[in-house]
Amino acid sequence: MLSKIKCYKFFLFFVFITLCLTMTSTWVTDAVLIPLAVNRVFTLLCYLPFILAIAWKLLTDIRSIKYRKPDVLTYLFYGFSFFYAVITAYRFFAALEIKENLYYTIVLLGSAAAYLLIRSGDITATEKELKKNLYAIAAYLVLYRLLYVFVGCYFFENQPINTNLLTGSLGILLPVLIVSLFQCRGDKKTVLLAMATLALALIVIIATGARAIFLLSILAVVVLVVCGIKNKTYLYRLVSVVGAAALVITVLAAVNFGSVRYALYRETGISVSSIFGGDSDGDTSALNPSNPNKDPLQDSAYEQILRSDKMRDDLMKWGIEEIKVNPWVGTGNVLFSYTLNERFTFMQSPHNFLIESVLCYGLIGTVILAAVFITIILNTGLFRKAGKGAFLPKIGIVLTAIYYFAFGFVQPTVFAPMICALFVLSLAAFSKNVDAMGCNKGVENTCL
Repeated sequence: MLSKIKCYKFFLFFVFITLCLTMTSTWVTDAVLIPLAVNRVFTLLCYLPFILAIAWKLLTDIRSIKYRKPDVLTYLFYGFSFFYAVITAYRFFAALEIKENLYYTIVLLGSAAAYLLIRSGDITATEKELKKNLYAIAAYLVLYRLLYVFVGCYFFENQPINTNLLTGSLGILLPVLIVSLFQCRGDKKTVLLAMATLALALIVIIATGARAIFLLSILAVVVLVVCGIKNKTYLYRLVSVVGAAALVITVLAAVNFGSVRYALYRETGISVSSIFGGDSDGDTSALNPSNPNKDPLQDSAYEQILRSDKMRDDLMKWGIEEIKVNPWVGTGNVLFSYTLNERFTFMQSPHNFLIESVLCYGLIGTVILAAVFITIILNTGLFRKAGKGAFLPKIGIVLTAIYYFAFGFVQPTVFAPMICALFVLSLAAFSKNVDAMGCNKGVENTCL
């Protein structure tokens, strides 16, 4: 009973982060017009769970110091914490920037603390419970997106949670969702529910128009299809899910629903109008005379791609120039003022986690941080000998890590609260899966 209570609270812990991110977005200030002081309270609430995880880890280690020897990851955790405390004190007395990188560090250390607490058993959550919670989070994100598309868009121009952040969260959950589907046994309703959630997640991902998310998601699906091709039941389920998602996207593109065509242009560069015809309103005045089937949305999508690439290029260059100021311990300046279309000015990070890491912690801190990430991945049992059933979970670990860091090369997501939290949760679920295989416990009877 205690295990279920703890796991249930743990699930609420991360859903709470999602809700707080909704509240702390720029959308709240612009659309709801709440006072700045209230917005700051919401910001505190967003980061509070990570702070609590760090405190929980610290208190647990103090209480168990006499009878439990710290592992390598715990030493790295405290080593990085000490290093960050030292450079923060230096920046404080030197009147340098400390706030921007503080948010990144709270998320990083809080997520690492949560992972350590799960692996040590201080947070009691079985493999089955973790996967159930991850499916619930995926379903929540899908429902949130659908409610905005069909209801919220009529009241608000922009949705509260950044689209890339929401879809990126679904993308990082794909490996654990697919592997869980492979391990489903018994209850047909549970299997169908899992398949429906996965299909809807794929539809949301494809309909978003984010190139990195789309390509990384396709990679995950293709690899997991190939790895499970000998299992007819698994292959049937996954092919059915992918086929259903593709069919829905095809229909939505054919009727030119919402921004689906625009998304496909952004992701693939393929002219869907050559398949489904020109503009749905019948207005061909904007089409290129030399290409009568060309959809005006195609040029709009390509222009947006160029704007996005130019922004990333500029931000990365500015980040590299800032690194040169103090390469060893960083300057702490992560955000730069960027003007878009000579009308909108906003603060943005370099959209590259390596540059962000060096800006926050310098080359010294980045090396320690790399050791933390590598140790977390190795701690999952990736290279540990286990039964044949552990093969797919290990592939899931690799795909989750590839997605997390590859996505972080083009988006500011490695230190984003929701993405970072889901990354360590997915690894924790896979690690318990590998542990079960190593102990010859077999596969769970159900995935949820």
